[in-house]
Amino acid sequence: MKKEVLPNRARRNVLAPKESEVGTYPILAYDVETDSDGNFVYAHVYGERFKRVRGGKVIETVDVGCHSQEELQRAILGEQAYKRFLAGENPYDKNVRMPCILVAYNYRYDFPYILPVVDDLYTLWGTGGFITGRLKTGAKMIDLSNHTQKRSLEEIIRVMGLNEKGIKKHDLEIDPNRRDVRCRDDARATYELGKALQEFYFNQWGVELTPTIASQAMAIYRAAYLRHTFIRKGKDETKLNTLERKAYYGGRTECFRRGIYEVHSFDVKSMYPSVMKDNLMPDPNSARYFMVGTHYRKRYESDMIGIYHVRVFVPKQVIGLLPYRTKDGKLIFPYGIFEGWYFNEELQAAEQYGAKILHCYEFILYEKKLDLFSEYINDMFQSRQEHPPGTFYNMMFKILMNSLYGKFAQKNPIGAFTGKMKDYKGSLPEGTKLRESHKVFGEKCINIPASAYEEAYGAFPCIAAYITALARVKLLHKLMEHKDSVVYCDTDSIKYQTWDGLDESGHELGEWEHEYTKTQCFIRPKMYWDVNMATIKAKGIKTGGYPPIIAERLPTEEEDKRLVEHVDNKGKRVRVPLERITVITTDEEGVRARFYKPIGIKEGITRKLPVNKWVRVEKLLQWEDTKRIWQEPRQVDDTGRAIGNSESFPPCVIAPYSREFILLLYRIAHRSRRAGNTVSGQKGRTARLPDYNLFPG
Repeated sequence: MKKEVLPNRARRNVLAPKESEVGTYPILAYDVETDSDGNFVYAHVYGERFKRVRGGKVIETVDVGCHSQEELQRAILGEQAYKRFLAGENPYDKNVRMPCILVAYNYRYDFPYILPVVDDLYTLWGTGGFITGRLKTGAKMIDLSNHTQKRSLEEIIRVMGLNEKGIKKHDLEIDPNRRDVRCRDDARATYELGKALQEFYFNQWGVELTPTIASQAMAIYRAAYLRHTFIRKGKDETKLNTLERKAYYGGRTECFRRGIYEVHSFDVKSMYPSVMKDNLMPDPNSARYFMVGTHYRKRYESDMIGIYHVRVFVPKQVIGLLPYRTKDGKLIFPYGIFEGWYFNEELQAAEQYGAKILHCYEFILYEKKLDLFSEYINDMFQSRQEHPPGTFYNMMFKILMNSLYGKFAQKNPIGAFTGKMKDYKGSLPEGTKLRESHKVFGEKCINIPASAYEEAYGAFPCIAAYITALARVKLLHKLMEHKDSVVYCDTDSIKYQTWDGLDESGHELGEWEHEYTKTQCFIRPKMYWDVNMATIKAKGIKTGGYPPIIAERLPTEEEDKRLVEHVDNKGKRVRVPLERITVITTDEEGVRARFYKPIGIKEGITRKLPVNKWVRVEKLLQWEDTKRIWQEPRQVDDTGRAIGNSESFPPCVIAPYSREFILLLYRIAHRSRRAGNTVSGQKGRTARLPDYNLFPG
């Protein structure tokens, strides 16, 4: 069940152009090496920071290897600040303010080893890991992998050409004694990346380095491209955000036919950026809320953008026409009669293929449209074209182009805290228990999940919701074009059978581009593979730096210790322990995978487990697809690596009218027209609401 998103505590949402930032800061990077139990082995700190001297401050260079966590913390804070910290004094120096930006590549792993010197009141974790934090000295903490969409550090070294500076990713399996060299090179690579990103953002757009690529895209947008100021304040206006969020469904992922098929795969070249470039967006300032939707049709058929709360009929066919969110938060595309909030473009596309609007309850109308993104997208796309594929700037312009839209629907956690007990302010929520075993390297820690979410101050969900709605409309038209042969779709791509011909392939922004033609086995959303299982798409299975091994059974823990001959993702022959390679097998229940992963800090605190210890995980991905109704029962073939071909239909939803709507109809039908009515004794059209429960249960 998804947690509720509440209006923010200030009851105010503002998004406005932003002035350029003040400047850049020294970059300090670190990397940690551990054993398989998560115990500290070695670390290296590399980079620069401000140091206070008489009459001001200077930049000092840091290049220090550390053999203990205490040495690591001293190297990060600096000698003077660390002495104040050990003496129980505040290491923050108001004359330096922010000594540096402390960067790491995957803070989720490196964070626990500097926990004592972190001010956890300012640490923010998201579902994907570490977002931002602050040291007790005031230094900002930024995870640079949040700027590169979690690409491997080895890939970053390659695209930045750091090999020319003598930096490379060392393989400890080949030479385990070079751990110190590997650690220093990783810290140097992280420093070079942080420095390059900061200079890139500041020199190009005059903005500082921010915690994530999405916040960076928004900072750039506000500084160089936003020409309008959007503002909502007060209960009535901020309520619009709550209603608009109901029309924010996200991407469409469905498996229409399961089994083995030869397919053409097409995807849209930058789906969301192309929608942003080619369409005018709703102006949040011009939004008008209509509480009664009786006379909606004239506005619905006009060229004004609107969000309509409607009850619709969708006929039974292979392709569902409208998104529907179930009570447990699952997104499906059913047939039947149900209610939802939709933009008029999505409703009109559904009507084109047989849907009917049965009733409109209420709606929001946007009286103005604005060109918000064409300049931003054009600049990012053209700048990317100026740099060859596989280079640093080509990668960054592409990531920035794709990272902006989601910020308009940002939500922030309420009450979440992960860190040291002594840094927590206030009383513990009811039911939270602190156990002695809740220690991370000697520090008593707690993990308190968010009780709810609130709208970010700069959030205007109508914009993000409109972008995703138009993307679904574009995908729907393509699905209906190939409705007799479509096998699979995923947000911006479609796979249909080869006998249906081959569409023309485009290469411009927003055009459908041919990706491949091959024979694949499709199971359910986010789960398909080539018939030889050379390429596997399976959400939830970690594969790491080596292609998975397909086996008759999963290995035992003893067998995991063996050295095996294999190839890495670059095709190079290697000899590594089996535990470093994901092993996959299949049986009557589904696909089973064995892989190893480190225990994160949240999981470690909650489950009383040692943080960063690598543990064996066995995961089962069941054959069954609960998003669709399948005509043939699921049958695993003789090889055990595929299931029998079957077609499917969407599930049927017959949603009852809401209690509020029926009560409204009752009150309208029995509205009094007499001035002297009393609560008792009313009859006929003026009868009062019965005392018994109309809606048991």
